[in-house]
Amino acid sequence: MEKTEQMYRFEQETGLEALVTVPLEGDSLTVVSEEYTRCLESKAEAYDRLMSGRATPKELANILQAYVACNDNGRWSYFWTRPHAGKTEWYVGDYQGVLRGIALLDLPPCSCHWTDSLIVPDGLEDK
Repeated sequence: MEKTEQMYRFEQETGLEALVTVPLEGDSLTVVSEEYTRCLESKAEAYDRLMSGRATPKELANILQAYVACNDNGRWSYFWTRPHAGKTEWYVGDYQGVLRGIALLDLPPCSCHWTDSLIVPDGLEDK
């Protein structure tokens, strides 16, 4: 069995093997590792949530590569620049006021306080 590009990426990111060799009576068999299988299952579950409209705010932030935050009305929005919270309102760049971004209407209303809701996509702060 040859490794796919996705298997090589998995091995680089995790340091784990995607394929393992299982000894059989006088022979061996190469099979997909349990760790790689679990990784694929979690990606499939995330894909299912996304396609069914049940993606989490973090998943959407990663897909859009944008900041996601909940406004003071409990609705989620995304932003291309990082918003930050003042004492009573959000600021995006030089703009001050109610948090206004592009609405993500398929997400359920936010139950946390809006100043604590900022979600940063993985890797965006490293750039």
